Amino acid sequence: AADPGWKRGPSLVGALWRYRGAVLVVTLLAAVAGYIYTAAQPPVFEAVGRVTLASPYDRTLFRNERGAPFVEIDRFLNTQANRMTSPDVLAEASELLEGRIGPGQIRQLVEAESSTSVLEVTVRVRFEDPTEAADVVNAVLQGYMTVAAAQTQAQVDASVAQLAELEADLRQRLLALSEEDDADPAVQSERDGLSEELADLQTRAGQIRADAAVYGAGIERVDSAVAPELPVSESPRRMAAVFGALGFIAALIGAFWRS
Repeated sequence: AADPGWKRGPSLVGALWRYRGAVLVVTLLAAVAGYIYTAAQPPVFEAVGRVTLASPYDRTLFRNERGAPFVEIDRFLNTQANRMTSPDVLAEASELLEGRIGPGQIRQLVEAESSTSVLEVTVRVRFEDPTEAADVVNAVLQGYMTVAAAQTQAQVDASVAQLAELEADLRQRLLALSEEDDADPAVQSERDGLSEELADLQTRAGQIRADAAVYGAGIERVDSAVAPELPVSESPRRMAAVFGALGFIAALIGAFWRS
């Protein structure tokens, strides 16, 4: 003889059929709540800008003169991404926006991430106003270029100034040797050595200036952001479906528990 059904316990399908009315109501209420909640939220737009960087290996001489030889691509790109949200860049961006958005608020809006495959840093901003989102991205990009150029120039000036000090010291030593006996081979050899060192310092200073003039701050291309046409926020219909599915699952679990 077949076992009584109550010995097998409640089934999921049986619980759904028994409480089908309650499950349907809960599902519809959850879907409506999701639709209303999403429709009440203002649309959010995302603006995107990119900075393509030159390979750091191309600036070997300049880096070595600064005493900072390049080691790792990932660390270099992460440094540039972090610089996008540095206080100097944010202050410059706020100034470019004429103070409409403060540096602190810009920091909360901006998201910067790097890519090792194309040596670029991507800047994203989500805002309710599409035009304002693009303006913030472009202000951050411009602020980054300004700060990077100023820092590079300061490093060039410091390197050239250090070489100039060494050059001045060598010139003094050459002047001191000119008053001694020119016939002495040791004096002549020392003078030739100092002259070669002086010429080498002048060459290195010229190469640093040329390297900085060619590569600048290491920025190859800047792709400015444009005002997005479509929002990236969730649509009410999609969220209604998501909330409805969650409501159905919750109601089904409740029905099974009640059974």
